[in-house]
Amino acid sequence: MFVLKWKHEMASNKQEGNLIGFRIFFDASGNLMTEFNKLPKDEVGKIFKEPEEHKIITTVLDQALYYFEGLHEKIEKELDALNTKTF
Repeated sequence: MFVLKWKHEMASNKQEGNLIGFRIFFDASGNLMTEFNKLPKDEVGKIFKEPEEHKIITTVLDQALYYFEGLHEKIEKELDALNTKTF
């Protein structure tokens, strides 16, 4: 397991920071949903100022995007197909 110790303090009300997220959930209306979010690439340099940190985070985001974006799109298409009514 690789651990990058971030050298900077986070906001006092934050215990962690989300770089990329993917979830499948039911909303308040009972709809099955997918959600995909990520730290925009242009924000990485504002948060991770050290060149080594920037490189590691950019690489991790690139790799995660490759897998999560495709997964998100595939699941959305499957859910759309299942929800399409045929007459």
